[in-house]
Amino acid sequence: MNLRYLTYFLCAVVVLSCNRVSVDYEETEILFSGVDAEKVDSIFQKLSVEEQIGMLCLWKPQINKRNLELLPQYFLEGSISGYLLDQVRMEDYKWADSLCQEYAPLPPLDFSNQGYFYQHQFLDLPAQPTGFSIATVGGASQDLALQPYAPGVVNHNCKLLSPFLKQEKMKDHFGPGFKPIRKEELVTWSNQTLLTDQKFGFLSFQGPLDFSIYPRDSNLLDETKRSCLYSLVKNGLSGISIDPILIQEDTTFFRSPNFLHDYLKNEFEFSGLLLLETNKRSEAQEAFLSGVDLIMVSDSLEGVLSGLEELVFESRMAQTMLKEKVKKIIRARLFLEKRNSSLDPQIEIGGLGHMPEDEVTDLETQAITIAHNPENLLPLKNLRLRRFKLLDIGVKPVRPFRKHVENYSDIGLTYIDGADLNSIPKPKIFVDRPVIVFLNKVDLSSPTREEQLNAINVILKNKPSVVVNIGYPYNLDLLNREASFVQAYSASPAVQRALAEVIFGGRSAAGKTPVQLAADIPKGSGFVSKPTRLSFGKAEEIGIPDYKLVEIDVIAKKMIRDKATPGCQVLIAKDGKVIYNKSFGYLDSLGSEPVSSKHLYDVASITKVAATTLSAMRLFEQKKFKVTRKVSSYLPWLIDTELGKVAVKDLLTHRSGVQSNMPMGKVIFPKEKREPCNEFTCSTRGGPYQLEVTNNMYFNVEYQDTIFEKLKNLSAKRRRFRYSDVNFILLQRIIESQSGMSLDRYVSRNFFRPLNLRRTSFRPRQKFKASQIAPTAMDARWREKLIRGYVHDESAALMGGVAGNAGLFSNTMDLAVLGQLLLNKGTYGGVKLLEPSTVEYFTKSGHGNHRGLGFDKLNRRRPKRVISKRVSSESFGHTGFTGCLFWVDPEHDLVFVINTNRIHPDVNNRNFFKGEYRRKMQDVIYKAIDYAEKNPVFRQVGNKK
Repeated sequence: MNLRYLTYFLCAVVVLSCNRVSVDYEETEILFSGVDAEKVDSIFQKLSVEEQIGMLCLWKPQINKRNLELLPQYFLEGSISGYLLDQVRMEDYKWADSLCQEYAPLPPLDFSNQGYFYQHQFLDLPAQPTGFSIATVGGASQDLALQPYAPGVVNHNCKLLSPFLKQEKMKDHFGPGFKPIRKEELVTWSNQTLLTDQKFGFLSFQGPLDFSIYPRDSNLLDETKRSCLYSLVKNGLSGISIDPILIQEDTTFFRSPNFLHDYLKNEFEFSGLLLLETNKRSEAQEAFLSGVDLIMVSDSLEGVLSGLEELVFESRMAQTMLKEKVKKIIRARLFLEKRNSSLDPQIEIGGLGHMPEDEVTDLETQAITIAHNPENLLPLKNLRLRRFKLLDIGVKPVRPFRKHVENYSDIGLTYIDGADLNSIPKPKIFVDRPVIVFLNKVDLSSPTREEQLNAINVILKNKPSVVVNIGYPYNLDLLNREASFVQAYSASPAVQRALAEVIFGGRSAAGKTPVQLAADIPKGSGFVSKPTRLSFGKAEEIGIPDYKLVEIDVIAKKMIRDKATPGCQVLIAKDGKVIYNKSFGYLDSLGSEPVSSKHLYDVASITKVAATTLSAMRLFEQKKFKVTRKVSSYLPWLIDTELGKVAVKDLLTHRSGVQSNMPMGKVIFPKEKREPCNEFTCSTRGGPYQLEVTNNMYFNVEYQDTIFEKLKNLSAKRRRFRYSDVNFILLQRIIESQSGMSLDRYVSRNFFRPLNLRRTSFRPRQKFKASQIAPTAMDARWREKLIRGYVHDESAALMGGVAGNAGLFSNTMDLAVLGQLLLNKGTYGGVKLLEPSTVEYFTKSGHGNHRGLGFDKLNRRRPKRVISKRVSSESFGHTGFTGCLFWVDPEHDLVFVINTNRIHPDVNNRNFFKGEYRRKMQDVIYKAIDYAEKNPVFRQVGNKK
């Protein structure tokens, strides 16, 4: 049989402090000291023989109404001294316990089989984190005197309702797959358990005693376990559990009565309590005679009781042994009462061993450890639109992990049931693909998994490759060293989401391994990573009550109800965390499909900052142009024109004074009929008709030159603010002339691809289906059809869908990444794309008006109704004609994005502007921030990038 460690705890009524309490581990107490012998004798004399025998028995009933009602009856009759209620509701437990306390002659022993995570036995309490999780948090592996059993972590906010006997499997201290650690480590861990429990009113039991410690064959003795037991006895161990194998008939050899008691007394100087679990009448009798003091029974309580009665009434020796056992139990119980009388007053918290679920989650997520990280692969950088492959092997699919990864990268899935040993991953399907192998509680050391392990190691030769390992930490010793390893100890949804963020840089990792896992993964190892990308969570995680943002939902729904727009996307990122990301309404006025966060919107003039200005910033810091030089310096065809004399910064700040639109009226309103072809457009592609302005409509490229030729005649004498598309179309031409690339190619290569913006694109119909894009207006005056997937702006349409003023399609998530890039002063995902000085220069005002270079800013003299007056003077962003807003506020570390198609189906719909919905949503955000600053009652765990 597999060797197992079990730890039993006996504790009195005690309240454990809500706060972490420091423990002086040098203080120990002599076993059962200071108990009044006369009181022991007095209690014993009042017990009948049947009640004395009942003192030896603990009952482990099946959970049903009848058995719960039997409990107090058994105590009243003296048939038992304790019980185990497993997988029971807290309410039922409290009811049964109160009756037992009333009818038991001595406080009942309340038993748990869940170790120091004793609340696992209750159906309505959250699970505790694994011991491995606790051990790795905050570098606890560097100091084993830290938390594994500290009351502030494990026994949090609890009141124990009666004397309590807890069972723990020591091998589960570190979760699935734990292997024996070095002798000194096991001794330290075990004494940590013992001494903390003594400090807080427990009597600790260690075990089980089996042939690895008891000498059937001296060659089988486990010196590590023996050393551990010696140390525990020296520090005041109260009891030892016994493996039934020691008293079973098929393993029994000649032994004297009380042999277990005598062996432990002579070998370890131990005189405490012995406990054994059995349902067999004969085995209970053998246990009694061998020296066992407490017997736990589940199915055959009456049979065990009658067997012990038979033994006692027929044997003088058994009567003497019974007296010694019962007095020892009484002495231990009185010792508990004395010890616990000095503890803090009892406070009813309302939950036995309840550790709040968010604190459990914190421990489990903080325990995530980057155990191996060749070439500092993690967190992943330069994703560049890679489609990762996920090889999921385990007890069940890791859907929360996969879903969360999709916030950062597209991912394909191969799932293999961990129980199916015949399922071997095919390495060829992973060739030349970055891969994440997720091992969910799979033991790769098993000989039956050798082929599977070999196949996994072939797959891990791909780069980049990452292994996420849940439990069984020694798997890491078997895996290909070309991969990076991330170790965790729980597969809860929260941990899975945290794992995705650790890999992709959404959150930090600082866990340390509490034991040596491999030659190159020593104890205490672990790479500390820093956040590099946006993370995702609740507003309360950064100190803002979630309910304070609910008003945004109300505003969005009212906006749709007022027919200001058929639908929208709204996103808020603060302190590097996306705290609000919702979609409302439908893509069109017919309600054909609900809006999702993945849908693309025509963001109109946000193109000016999200594409044109970013490109200009990049070229500026590469000294490809100066903002103070004339436009004609870069566009020679404008020499001797008024526009040619304009400074580049005047284009960026809209101070050229040029007219608002491109000179294209003749094209938009042709005199000739449009079908099938006219001078400007044709329904089929061919000849000069090459620029697609919508489906089945192509523009004559020869007239593009004609339009630009007309720019030479435009007036630009007066340097005053006039918002104009002409400015940014000229900027586009400067960018293209200085970079040697079209605007869409340049911005994609330098920004969109490095940032892995998967849903940001010019000409989206070349990459996405029409159903993935929100429609805009019914263009009645020119294209005479509903526009969907083609830029609404006419100037941009005549540029072939790629223009400096419009043409970009995106979703709120991708725009938020661009906002975070600017908040980070040009760095995101571990890659620097812009210099901090460049970001600061372009986003500040003082270039001739209130605006930045390319960026809009709040004009406090003439504030817009679009932007909240509460934004800081440092903030910047841009609006879009289609009803979009992109706004960044460095003072509050805030990004706010809203996408709408308010011009669908009618471009003249004014309801959107009348409602001032964008401003109202921003007001809600700033009110929530103000509230959080004035009421700092929420945990502040901001995760800045």
